[in-house]
Amino acid sequence: MKMNFRTVCCRTGGYAGCMNCEMRDLYVIICIAILCQQKRRAKMSVIILGGNECMERQYKDLCKEYKCRAKVFIKPSGSLKNKLGNPDLMICFTGALSHKVLKCAQNEIKGLDTKVEHSRTASMAALRSILEKHAGASVA
Repeated sequence: MKMNFRTVCCRTGGYAGCMNCEMRDLYVIICIAILCQQKRRAKMSVIILGGNECMERQYKDLCKEYKCRAKVFIKPSGSLKNKLGNPDLMICFTGALSHKVLKCAQNEIKGLDTKVEHSRTASMAALRSILEKHAGASVA
């Protein structure tokens, strides 16, 4: 690149086309591109407690339609400690869940910014209405 020694850069006081200005501009463009990608990738994380074993895959597929990442715990074996993480939404199908597991899960997310929804039925319609309420319209 040929430098023009007569034109002074307004940012750095150097010459136009100097490396400092070009690098700063490139850095800003890269940062904007990264932020746009992160917004596109942002998915709501959902934890589902309880439900029917045969519908576990269907629960995950429905969450994927609403652009949500789902962890499903039908029959939690062992402790839920360190398994839940920091979800955006926790759905409890209380008809198929013991009081002990429910209390343990609530203690794990205490102090986090997690919304909790309870549903007596573990149907796809119940899950769809909860996801519609919290995650918006589905893509499919």
